[in-house]
Amino acid sequence: LKTSTGCSAGPAGFPISSLLNGSFEESVRPKSEYKFVNHNGIISVGAPQLSRESRHVRSTFKILNLVSKSDTAIWFEVPAEYENFLSKRSDAAMVAMIVPAMQAGKDLFIEGTVSAKLLAEINTHKFQEIIVRAIPSLKKIVVRAESTSNQPEVKALYKSMGFSGGGDSFATLLASTERGIFEFSHLTHYNVGSHGRGIAGSKVYLKRLARTQSAAIKIGLPLISVDSNVNDFYNKHTDFISTSLLRNAAATLAIQRGMSNYTFSGAYHLRRQGILFKGDITRAEDEFAPLLSTESLTFSVFGSEMTRAEKILLLSKHPLTYDLLDVCMEPRKARSKINCSTCYKCLRAMINLEIIGKLDCYEAVFDLKQYRRLRWWALAQFLHGAEESRSETEALALERGFQFPAFSKFCARPLPFWFASIAKKIIERLP
Repeated sequence: LKTSTGCSAGPAGFPISSLLNGSFEESVRPKSEYKFVNHNGIISVGAPQLSRESRHVRSTFKILNLVSKSDTAIWFEVPAEYENFLSKRSDAAMVAMIVPAMQAGKDLFIEGTVSAKLLAEINTHKFQEIIVRAIPSLKKIVVRAESTSNQPEVKALYKSMGFSGGGDSFATLLASTERGIFEFSHLTHYNVGSHGRGIAGSKVYLKRLARTQSAAIKIGLPLISVDSNVNDFYNKHTDFISTSLLRNAAATLAIQRGMSNYTFSGAYHLRRQGILFKGDITRAEDEFAPLLSTESLTFSVFGSEMTRAEKILLLSKHPLTYDLLDVCMEPRKARSKINCSTCYKCLRAMINLEIIGKLDCYEAVFDLKQYRRLRWWALAQFLHGAEESRSETEALALERGFQFPAFSKFCARPLPFWFASIAKKIIERLP
């Protein structure tokens, strides 16, 4: 991974397989053979069943007694070449269904075999306390299983990390490589909610998957994709931002026969973490992620020692990021570029890049014309908001001698901000 000081470019509810290659085949096991326990008042999760088609293999878990839910199964799907990575245990479904069960206020019964270590951890006070503190509307439950094992499913050797092409995952990859901390064997990319719902979300996933596959080729590592309908079992009260850690862990547990270690990219600096924060389980990621480990797979977090500004500085040294960086929260609004260039994550990244003098390097992924047209508003909105990393950006600006325009500072005040927001909408409509 070469570094550079210049700007030259360097080297959901709908199964993706149905969009690519028709409908899915029936399970290799007849439906009449499904052993399924109907526990009254308890959500039951069936043992995994494999089904295959020419290019994908799916592991499906039947669901019973989930309140107000039309879906009767949760599934994880991988390319056919990674069939041997699919776990024969029920750990993935157990982790994926914890939050929906807690929201329904029902205990959970898991058929098949699960990790004894993981099951014991889930039933501890600490595990569910972290979840409830993050999302107070959830209720603590008891999780039981038909069978447990305290032995590794297999002795896997591969080490992977999640890769989205975003700032956190790029920072993990680049920093760990520079420091010689990890030697990853694989990258992973999941469809568990970050891309949106329905066909539109699936299309966003396919576009992002194509870009991450291209990036993986340049990086020189194989990329494993996991498609899933996990997102269908969550709602606005348990959205992706607040439950991403559990969703991504579930997708990884689905392929734990091939993985011994998985690294999450830290989203929050250590000083901004703590179980007292509400609304986001990731706020306790360094403490919570290891609790999801099994006898076969160890979870860890990397990058939470870096501030947002430090990550941007690191990324800007690597031309690989110039045409691949994807930080957008609203990809459906993106037009000619990868990023919409208007959501708060896009604006935060562009402001930091402008401060360090590297914004022009990213013209392939951000709409810089749109940004410069409304730059006064972008800076005012940033200064007006309560974004926690703002202090880091302001410290970076002070260090680099960057001056926020006086007009933007004025518009960031409460009353002027209201008028400025109206002016911004008018300007957006102008040709």
